Amino acid sequence: MDDPPGDLEADLIALAPVFTSGAKPKAVKERVYSLPAANAEDHLLPSDVLVPIDGALLITPEGRILLDVLLDLQRSGHTTIDVSQQVRALQTAITLRTEWQRTWLKNQFEGTLSASPLGAALFLLVNGSNGPEAAFTLPSADSEDRQVGQIILPLIARFSERLGGRVPETSGGVRKHWVFTQVSRILGRDVAREPAVRGTIMYIRPGRQAALLDEVASRLAKLADVHRRYEAVSGLVDGYREIRGELAALGQMYEDPTATRRIIQRVADPMTEPQAGGS
Repeated sequence: MDDPPGDLEADLIALAPVFTSGAKPKAVKERVYSLPAANAEDHLLPSDVLVPIDGALLITPEGRILLDVLLDLQRSGHTTIDVSQQVRALQTAITLRTEWQRTWLKNQFEGTLSASPLGAALFLLVNGSNGPEAAFTLPSADSEDRQVGQIILPLIARFSERLGGRVPETSGGVRKHWVFTQVSRILGRDVAREPAVRGTIMYIRPGRQAALLDEVASRLAKLADVHRRYEAVSGLVDGYREIRGELAALGQMYEDPTATRRIIQRVADPMTEPQAGGS
């Protein structure tokens, strides 16, 4: 890790980006490519301690824990690893791996959403994509996918920009676009994403419209004050009205204007914002 052994806890934290569940392949490869080539003696150590990979050897969390035990022996002058040290080392390894797995599992259901994915979720609400019969289709055909992207993505980009968020790419399609994949990954209890004949469909699960609206409202409240939210949400709805005809021509429009008014009021109307100290 480009450092001599230090504090055990700190060293194990440094290994996390390589060994935790969901580690980014790019980060792992960059770390491995930076390692020197292994020599013959290195390969005498068990793979539980050093992982042979691409001509190099990468120390494992268990290897770092073992190194800590050996350093303790060196400092004490002892030559035998006693039972208490074995148990302590094993417990450290189990606790570490369990915590990493627990964190990964929680991250599949909890996570932050920036303005752009929230704009995509809001689009599904405004579009009335409730249930599979009104699902929004993300086409598999490239030309159709780009066509839908040219209609929808500028709408989401303007929404994000009004909230001071990242402006997503708008020149491509929607089926693999991160703003939609993030919605189904983080808000999967409320939004379904499924394969279909013409590509992929996304829809608000039956009975989850109110829950999704509450979730979007709560997350938007953390991003901006009520006036910026109102401007962004109203702008998205106005923009939606401009493209509604194009969506209808594609068989992708299911808006209920009455429901849209409730959405604006719930998410962005300053008059509905709870007052400080109120009940």
